[in-house]
Amino acid sequence: MFLPFNIYEHSVNIKDKLLRSNMKNIAVFCGAHEIVDPKYKAVATRCGELIARHGLTLIYGGSNAGLMARVSDATVDNGGKVIGIYPSILNDKEPFSEKITTAIIVDNMSVRKDVMITNADAFVILPGGVGTLDELFEIITLKILGGHNKPIIIVNTDGYWNKLGELCESMVNEKFVDSIVFETYRMVATPEEAFKRLGFE
Repeated sequence: MFLPFNIYEHSVNIKDKLLRSNMKNIAVFCGAHEIVDPKYKAVATRCGELIARHGLTLIYGGSNAGLMARVSDATVDNGGKVIGIYPSILNDKEPFSEKITTAIIVDNMSVRKDVMITNADAFVILPGGVGTLDELFEIITLKILGGHNKPIIIVNTDGYWNKLGELCESMVNEKFVDSIVFETYRMVATPEEAFKRLGFE
């Protein structure tokens, strides 16, 4: 079957190729459920439009569902490039998007995160579920430990992530986490503010 994009099996060579390419890559973590309020889908679409407008490349999880599909489709529809990192174990659970520039097929969710984190220059977090939380806390933890120093911008649509701030505050108050956690990310209200934080007007 012909696929309208470049497709690779994951390997060290592919990862190195991406790192050497000097692309400005924005990793977006967000939900893949379809049955969510349209306002969240609109935010994902706007995020994709802004990625394309600023000549950036989207790195995301490769799914053709929920907010993930919206941000990817909007990037492509507006002339941007999309790299989808898709775990083969999702074949029967989440549809794979064929409307992307480059696909990298990996074995599992952990490898997907590793490839996305390694190749991203910044992270934008949109509303999502436990998978998005897993990705967010991994990049926050790595930043605290010195594993990277990349911007993490959380788009707090209509206060969706308010409880996250409260949770972090509780962890700090109970001495499970140092207050430095609040320095690892920035929370904004809109995609436009997110890209301003990243230096794009």
